[in-house]
Amino acid sequence: REMAESQDEGQVSDIQQVSEPLPSDVPNQDYANKNIIELFLLMAGQTEVPTEFFFWSALSLISACLQRRVRYKHMEYKEVTPNLYIILVGASGDGKGHAISLAGLIAQEAERGEVGMDLGLYSGRLTGAVVYDLLTLKDGERDERVTSPPLWILSDELSESIRTGEMAKDFIKTMTALWEKHSIIRREMTRLHGDHMIINPSLNWLGG
Repeated sequence: REMAESQDEGQVSDIQQVSEPLPSDVPNQDYANKNIIELFLLMAGQTEVPTEFFFWSALSLISACLQRRVRYKHMEYKEVTPNLYIILVGASGDGKGHAISLAGLIAQEAERGEVGMDLGLYSGRLTGAVVYDLLTLKDGERDERVTSPPLWILSDELSESIRTGEMAKDFIKTMTALWEKHSIIRREMTRLHGDHMIINPSLNWLGG
């Protein structure tokens, strides 16, 4: 307890007990030296969810942030950019959704806050056709120097997001085609919906 002298009576009186500092208030704790994955794990805290789920969710978030700003020259004619499809595998109720949701919450804060970073976050039901719609350039943007908007798909309940049967097969085929050939121009044309053009998309997928 801290002690203070009463100005009126010249007596010593008790002041309320000072609480112990929280870990985040400890002055010597240096968060600046921690990398993004370590900070992500700190945000997750002590939980029963396997650390691996948070680790891979953090990698997906990093990839969605980097988009096409970082390139690796895999071959003389081909550059590789972050384009990760990550599926968390585990029993029902083991926390896959918690890890995915944390990554999504951080992304939403980045989009709304001072950073104002557009990660193209999409969480919900979708089909292969919807993926094309989300990545398609608008008519006035169709130029080979322009890239498609980024798309980061979060499927915290995989079977509910992509459904089953032929719709699920079509979605998987679409995602596979866009991952393997993401560095070239892709088109899809139908009589009803016209021409869809995708150029160098930044496409990431985190599901579980």
